[in-house]
Amino acid sequence: MNSRLQQRLINVNLKTKEDNNIEHKDWLILDNEKERLNGIVHNTFQKYPHDIRLIAKVLLWYINDFDITEILEETKLSKSSIYNYINHYKKDKNFMYKMHKRQKQNISKLEKYQYKIVDDFETSNIRTYKDAQERIALITGINLSISRIFNFLIQHNFEKVDGCYRQIQTEKVIANRIIFEKVVLEVSVDKVKEYISDNHLESDYRLASKVRKAFNIKYTSRSWFSNYLIKNKIVTTKE
Repeated sequence: MNSRLQQRLINVNLKTKEDNNIEHKDWLILDNEKERLNGIVHNTFQKYPHDIRLIAKVLLWYINDFDITEILEETKLSKSSIYNYINHYKKDKNFMYKMHKRQKQNISKLEKYQYKIVDDFETSNIRTYKDAQERIALITGINLSISRIFNFLIQHNFEKVDGCYRQIQTEKVIANRIIFEKVVLEVSVDKVKEYISDNHLESDYRLASKVRKAFNIKYTSRSWFSNYLIKNKIVTTKE
């Protein structure tokens, strides 16, 4: 066993500092731990959330003596995040489950901004997780770690398209967006009326398209939107 790996195993309490040579019992502990982490990474025991599997992969690669630069390249995490996971792992081998709960709570803060983020990313050319972290902080005022930004993007179906992160528009994603848009419109009737009045759109034949653009309504059908305008007495005939 090389000296770097020995030091790593000492760092995470998988080997005692006093013992220079790894013993049979140490090999058993190490093999069992590799098997456990590998099971999490590959979902062999149960379906784990993506962030737990990502942390387990970092730790598995660490105790398999992968170079830190390789782990950085593979996971796209920051160096500080990787060492933070290693330090937590030393104290508690199951810390990732507790961290997952905290991450879920923090990510939920972004939910009300998700479509603002989606639409902004369409034109902002977000190429890295660091770019995403900085842009999301600018949009929402919420500062999250790179790993939490990574989880948010994964959970909301973002992928790289032509080098930039975009939300992939599946049927499910679009269906959820339509529900969101309809809720926004239903609770914003007074604001819609105010917008129309302030912009003198009562008789403008482009009223519907202008209101849709102002309130970021992209996927709700024109027929539903026209009925919404009539139902709420915003217009008297279909646009």
